[in-house]
Amino acid sequence: MRFSETPSLLQEGFLGIRLVGKLATTLKKTIKPDEARAIIRKRLEQREDDFIELVKKCIYNQPESPYLKLLKHSGCEYGDLESLIHNEGVECALQTLFRQGVYLTSKEFRGESEAVRGNTSIVVTPQKLKNPYAKHHVPIRSSGSRSHGTQIVRSLDFINDTTIYLALYLEARQNRATAELATWSVPGGVILSSFIKFILAGSPPSRWFSQLDTQANELSIRYQLSTRVLEWGGRLAGIPIPNPEYIPLDDPSPIIHWMKDCLQRDRTPHLFTYTSAAVRLAQCALETNIDLQGAQITISGEPTTPARLETIKRSGADAMPAMGCVEVGHIGYGCFTPEAPDDMHLLKDLHAVIQPGEPQNNPDLRPNALLFSTMRLSSPLILFNVSLGDQATLKKRSCGCFQEELGMDTHIQYVRSFEKLTSGGMAFLDTEIIPVIEEELPKIFGGGPIDYQLLEDERDDGKPLLRLVIHPRLGPLDVDKVKETFLQKIVSGSGAEKLTSLVWRDTDMITVERSAPKTTSTGKIQHMHIEPHLKNED
Repeated sequence: MRFSETPSLLQEGFLGIRLVGKLATTLKKTIKPDEARAIIRKRLEQREDDFIELVKKCIYNQPESPYLKLLKHSGCEYGDLESLIHNEGVECALQTLFRQGVYLTSKEFRGESEAVRGNTSIVVTPQKLKNPYAKHHVPIRSSGSRSHGTQIVRSLDFINDTTIYLALYLEARQNRATAELATWSVPGGVILSSFIKFILAGSPPSRWFSQLDTQANELSIRYQLSTRVLEWGGRLAGIPIPNPEYIPLDDPSPIIHWMKDCLQRDRTPHLFTYTSAAVRLAQCALETNIDLQGAQITISGEPTTPARLETIKRSGADAMPAMGCVEVGHIGYGCFTPEAPDDMHLLKDLHAVIQPGEPQNNPDLRPNALLFSTMRLSSPLILFNVSLGDQATLKKRSCGCFQEELGMDTHIQYVRSFEKLTSGGMAFLDTEIIPVIEEELPKIFGGGPIDYQLLEDERDDGKPLLRLVIHPRLGPLDVDKVKETFLQKIVSGSGAEKLTSLVWRDTDMITVERSAPKTTSTGKIQHMHIEPHLKNED
């Protein structure tokens, strides 16, 4: 254990001890579907007033708030904002303020660049955006796949607030009398928070599959602590908590056999896991000729692309997407009559989301970027038109599923990161990499959507290096042909891009590596992976 970790671990240990006693009471309060529906309807009815109250308490009454400085620069006093929301609605008001410079790009939010608006310059970090009214119970850190991650502490009130919709999603998705729910993730604050939500929603997991060995000596004590807190809290509440079972990503066969056993007993297995992990599971089932017809999977944490979803469905399992992140919690759940692979309903009771629209002068804002604003006073972070680095299509349509009837009429589709991987003078986006990695290369050389990955690295002399990683399970391949095909597919045809492709080829900037694609600390497989020593770590 590094010395620098000690204060954080001591703090987390103290939080864990306090949390055990609180869980004993909290876990006994199951949220009924009728109660959840009533709560959501009330939230939507009071949405404008709740947002005004939150902004008043957490921004206008906080002299050091970065948002207050942005609002003052725009000339928006509290009375102006209150009138704007009442007259135009939450989203229209946020759009007006965005045009006046009240927003944060993902780089500004993470503290990687100052927020400059005219002559005003503001230094922002997630720490400065903490909710002064939020309680501290469950510490969570994001994976930081493209940054150093975000450390926050969720309250049980926030976990409860984000469980309301989960209770209705589970009711619509599964038959409670026959469902057996399980998770396949990594230990830590996220899984602790998830278990609490499943129990509060009336669907305690029957199995806990861990992608890491919780007994391993090299595993940080914070992960072991989260496991113990959940176990002790469950005991005091009289709720059995399953022990974590180590199931590594490269061998999901025990989970497949659990699913098959459930189906043979006329039970419905429902697995919550990351998208790439679900693809691994589906590939294994297909290779062993095990039909998962009747099994359910909820996938999240990574883009639900057509190729990934198709692989999962070929195994027979019914997969639906969900979206969330450490900074804001749940964002959306899959539509039951989708028109896109990741068609989800935006949870308007938890968030307000707008988009910049026309191309902006700011290179860190794309027209379809998602700008989040917090709607619940229990949220650990206060966001006000904040980009977290994702873009998507937002639209309203009539789908006829129960979520529309609840008032969740905004659909979010085609969610992708617009964070760039830059090497040798050429920048790539997820939207450009995904078709090549998931569709073009597998079509020519075999394999599936998680067998290829692009890694940004550097040579010993500091020169940039891109490694095209290909899983060894694909067998022998012509490395030169793979590299040439990649260079041909990655460019769209313009003279400048073709020139860059030739430079990459001639300088041997791209190498092909036969190894399993890298996973993040939370078990995700990113299409583009930046090696840790290149990141801006604290």
